[in-house]
Amino acid sequence: MKYRSNKTLYHCIETSWHAFDKYYSLSDRVAAYGTALLLAPHRRLAYISRNWKPSWKRGVLAAATDLWAEYKGIEVEGEMLACTQQEGEEVLDEFDKYMQQQATLTLDRDEFDHFINGVPIKLPSGVSSLDWWLQEVNRAAYPSLSRLAIDLLSIPPMSAEPERIFSGARRTISWDRFRLGHHNIERLECMKSWIRTGIASAWRAETGGKPGEPQQQQQQDKDSNASTPTGAS
Repeated sequence: MKYRSNKTLYHCIETSWHAFDKYYSLSDRVAAYGTALLLAPHRRLAYISRNWKPSWKRGVLAAATDLWAEYKGIEVEGEMLACTQQEGEEVLDEFDKYMQQQATLTLDRDEFDHFINGVPIKLPSGVSSLDWWLQEVNRAAYPSLSRLAIDLLSIPPMSAEPERIFSGARRTISWDRFRLGHHNIERLECMKSWIRTGIASAWRAETGGKPGEPQQQQQQDKDSNASTPTGAS
């Protein structure tokens, strides 16, 4: 090896390889990793067939199929009912509901196979696989599969961000806030993360940053605070 003469660096590299092998092998024990690749619009089955050994592919497909079985048909009936209500259509009779359900089940049976065997597409710059699945047109095309994709692709690939949020909770739980329950602490840290990452930006733009309070009242409070002399209580 290149750094064999440097014993300190050599042992560091060797230890790193052991760690890489350990966690790489652990990725085969869960279905999330392989399934996430299959559900990535720019990867799909074509990527695995081109880059993975056949023995690896068989295990991933079996695990992904089992995971898909847990999501198959979920939320489809509710979404179709919501669409019917939004369009203002007449209430369906029992026969129409049955025919609609049969058509949906026929579509669901092929959602997973239809998607992973499709041609990979090039995602626009700055658009992730999760962004693609969150688009309404794609969720409508794959109503059940989109739920699985969103659940999987929302999982952080690393634990650095959750650990950072956990460490930041020490600023929330000050000496005079020891009676905060764990549910409230969880809500506070969740909202802080959403605001920092921009997830709550639409809500902040609409409400002005305070829940349940009209913008007019918020502006009045701002004007009142601005007119209050500094140091007044």
